[in-house]
Amino acid sequence: MGNMFKKLGKAAIAVASLFAAQQAHAAGTQAGSTVTNTATVSYTIGGGGTQTATGTHDFTVDRKINVVVTEVGSTTKTVVPGSTGQYVTFQVSNESNDRIDIGLTQALNLTTGPRGTSTTPLSFDGQSPTIHEDTNNNGTYEAGTDLAITYLDNLLPTVDGNPTTGRKTVFVVMNIPSGLANGATEVISLTGEARISSGTDDAVLGGTFANDSAAADVAGGAAQNVFADGQGPAGDDGASGDSRHSAFSVLVVAASSIAATKTGSVISHPGPGGVGTVNAPEAKAIPGAIVEYCILLTHSGATAADGVVIDDPVPTTMTYVAGSLRSGETCLTATTPETDANNAGVGESDADGFGANFVVGPPARVTGSIATGFPVGGTRALKFRATIN
Repeated sequence: MGNMFKKLGKAAIAVASLFAAQQAHAAGTQAGSTVTNTATVSYTIGGGGTQTATGTHDFTVDRKINVVVTEVGSTTKTVVPGSTGQYVTFQVSNESNDRIDIGLTQALNLTTGPRGTSTTPLSFDGQSPTIHEDTNNNGTYEAGTDLAITYLDNLLPTVDGNPTTGRKTVFVVMNIPSGLANGATEVISLTGEARISSGTDDAVLGGTFANDSAAADVAGGAAQNVFADGQGPAGDDGASGDSRHSAFSVLVVAASSIAATKTGSVISHPGPGGVGTVNAPEAKAIPGAIVEYCILLTHSGATAADGVVIDDPVPTTMTYVAGSLRSGETCLTATTPETDANNAGVGESDADGFGANFVVGPPARVTGSIATGFPVGGTRALKFRATIN
C-alpha cells in the first residue's frame, strides 16, 4: 500500500507540475498575472475514509519587453531630385505581454545598410524628415491625413491571428534635394524604444523601463521586466536586450536627363522673278525661303520619363507651313503626320505616343508632349517647316 501511495502521489504531482509548466510558458500571458498551481493527493489509511492533501504554488508573470521594427516591402525606393513628400514605410509591433508606449526616432544618411548600400559617406540627406502614423491604415502616406508623431501611445500586445492588434504602420517622410546625380543613395532607419504605459491613451510618452534581466527572480509581488528584443542594424540599437529595435530602408535617386537639340536647314527659296524654286544645297535664307526645323530629344537618365512637354514659338519673322508637322524617333525618320488643329492644350494623343500640334496663337507655336514612358536611351524628334517672311 505504501508503495502504491508513493506512486500515485508522484504521478499526481508530475501531472500538476506539467500543467504548471504549460501555464507558466503560455505565450502572451498578461504581465502581472498570478498563476496558481495546486496539486491534490487523495489517499486512505487503514481502511478509513478517503483523505486529501494539497500543495499550492503561486507566481507572478513577469513582463517580457519586445519591440520589433520591420521595413515594409524590403525594396529600394526610387526618387527624383527636387521631389517632396517622399517616404519609406515601417511596421512597429509590440511583441511584449503588456501594454507599452513606444518612442520613435529616425536617422538619415547612415554609413551601412541593407542590399549592398555601404558607401561612406552616403550620397545625400533627405530634407525636413518627419515620422507619421498611418492614421487610416491604408499603407500609403497622405499629407494632411497621417499625423506627425514621435511615439506610439498605449500600444496593446500583438495577438496571434489578428494582423492589426499591437501593430502600427509608420512612415518616415522627407523632401529630396535638387541637383542630385543618378544613383545618389540615402539610408534611413527607424528605431522603436519600449516605454512605460499608463494603461490609457493619455498622449504622454512614458518613462524608461528598469531592466531586471540580470536580477534574481522574485516569485511573487510586482512583475519584473525582461528585455527580450533582438539587435537591429541601426547605430542607436547596438545590442540585443536593450529595449530597442530598428530597421533600415533605402532611397536611390533616378534622375531623368533629357537633352534637346534644335537644328534647321534651308530646303528651298523662290527662283529668279518668283519662278520655280532653288533647292538645297544651293537654297539660301532669303524672304520666301522654306526652313525645315527639327527638335531632337535624347533621354540619358536612369528611369523612363513622363510628362515631357515641348513648346517652340515660331519666330514672328516666319510663317508656319500648314500640314508640315511630323514626329518620329529621329530627325531622319520623323514622318508621322501630326495635326494643325490649333488646340489650346499641348499635344494630341497619337499612335506613336508622341502628340503634337500647331497653335495659331498669338504667339504661333509648335507644341508636343510625351505623356508617359519616354524610355532611357530613347530619342524622339519633332519636325516642321516655316517660311521666311
